[in-house]
Amino acid sequence: MNNSTIERAQALLDAHLQAKPKKPKLFQLLYDDTTYPALVQGMHQNTKNVCVSADEGTGTLNRLVTPGLSMLNSSWSNMPLKVARKTSDSFLLQDQRLALLISIQPGPFQEYRHRKSDLAKDSGLWARMLVCGPLSTIGYREILPNEGHSFDPEPYRARMKKLIKKSANR
Repeated sequence: MNNSTIERAQALLDAHLQAKPKKPKLFQLLYDDTTYPALVQGMHQNTKNVCVSADEGTGTLNRLVTPGLSMLNSSWSNMPLKVARKTSDSFLLQDQRLALLISIQPGPFQEYRHRKSDLAKDSGLWARMLVCGPLSTIGYREILPNEGHSFDPEPYRARMKKLIKKSANR
């Protein structure tokens, strides 16, 4: 092979690589069972505005919140994140928005608070969280004396039939 053939092949390869289309971004707003690195990578590759929704919050607190406290605080403060990777490209994440919706039973939540409360409090986590829980209704049943049911189910049934027919027609 002569130099002109090699140069031509290199030029064709360069043109081919420059014409490579960009990978389309996924529209993923909700994350469920995720880790801190996976969430940051997903925010970089896909949508920057996400919500982590976990119905079993113990794992989310241990896998995402505890190791990712600085990332969470930076995201909530609208600070850019400089993410350095060893095996893939590093990147800068800017203007990201992050919300957490974590459901957790009282026992595991109390255990997490006792174990990590100082770290969470010192980093400002609890100042940025709204923590609430309903009163327990275990063992409670309201019994109204001498009252029968006064609910007439017929209007409800008629409305449900109408909505089901409307939905089936669509």
